[in-house]
Amino acid sequence: MAKVEESAALKLLEENVDKLTHSVHDDVTALHKSLQHEHMKTEEDKDEEREIEVRKNNVIVYGLSESTADSSEQRSDDDLTVLAAMFHEAGVDSARVESVVRLGKRSSDPSSNPKPLKVVLDTLDSKINLLRKAKT
Repeated sequence: MAKVEESAALKLLEENVDKLTHSVHDDVTALHKSLQHEHMKTEEDKDEEREIEVRKNNVIVYGLSESTADSSEQRSDDDLTVLAAMFHEAGVDSARVESVVRLGKRSSDPSSNPKPLKVVLDTLDSKINLLRKAKT
């Protein structure tokens, strides 16, 4: 009789160990999924921070007439010339332009509705200085 009771107790113990093992496995799996989600979220946050860092020196200029030149290089040079004059007038000759890009599709009549101009400046200080001086 003792062997039967011992066998039943052993079987009950094995069942409890199996339940606990499954429970621990489920908890570990859930924790692993949660950590993966947090890692992905952290990577997305890092990507967003990098994107903000890249864009922090950008200024968008609206209403600036577009050049009617045929080549994109000439239109870009014309935009840079107009920007240099604007910067001089605003008193920010020290601002250096890294690049300029017209945003959007080129229309058949650029003078009627000029595309916005994205201006990438060399430093954040140049951008801040330009925006301060432009307000006054």
